Amino acid sequence: DTSAKATLRLFDAPDSTIPRITFWRDSASWCPYCQLIWIQLEEKRIPYKIEFVNMRCYGSKPASFLALNPSGGIPLILLDGKVIKESKIILDTIESEFPSYNPLTLYEYSPKNLIKLERKLFTCWFKWLTSGSQMDEYYRKEYLYLINLVEEGLEANKGPYFMGQQFTMIDILFAPFLERMSASLPYYKGLIIRGNMKWPCLQKWFGAMESRPTYINSRNDYYSHVHNLPPQIGKCFSFLNEKEEKYALEIDGKLVTS
Repeated sequence: DTSAKATLRLFDAPDSTIPRITFWRDSASWCPYCQLIWIQLEEKRIPYKIEFVNMRCYGSKPASFLALNPSGGIPLILLDGKVIKESKIILDTIESEFPSYNPLTLYEYSPKNLIKLERKLFTCWFKWLTSGSQMDEYYRKEYLYLINLVEEGLEANKGPYFMGQQFTMIDILFAPFLERMSASLPYYKGLIIRGNMKWPCLQKWFGAMESRPTYINSRNDYYSHVHNLPPQIGKCFSFLNEKEEKYALEIDGKLVTS
């Protein structure tokens, strides 16, 4: 199964196989853009090697990596020795270069509205976390509007996945960020996503994703997510009432029950 500690994945290929892909990802298994590539490679079962590097805020990167990418950005893959950067380019390249390995549907065959919705949801979440009190209610309303559209998209195709019964690239695109929203929004904003039956189709999607070893073994825990966000994106603002504070205390392991 998928493992954060693996350095070589051959799947059903012979032990003598030399993988065409070397995948550089973060050593903490936290980077959401690395998780996109990680899930894709595992779902397609393409043989690949793994190299680990620090995220920028947690330490320097080795000279061997900076020689490949002077900016230091991850994820990165070497495909037949060629450097490929940027998660969207990597996703597209892997799909086009390995069409016989469990096709996950290329972007051009995926609904553009869902791809745009994922980016709108991400942007709203990011701005909501990092904006002060004056914009808190505005972004709360905007986020609720967008997550309702996600629910409608899942319902329209009769789930559990965005394309119905078929797991596709759309699910991969949403997975890292819905995971991080499910951790961070209870903690900072008092909004429960995972387990909230206001969005039953979204709960079915989470359930389907959590049945896949490629997702469940590549995700991180709530505590890590909420405390890794500020070093990455800056201060996250919290305006919680007494009832909502219990979510943050529970994630921090400080909730005292009688």
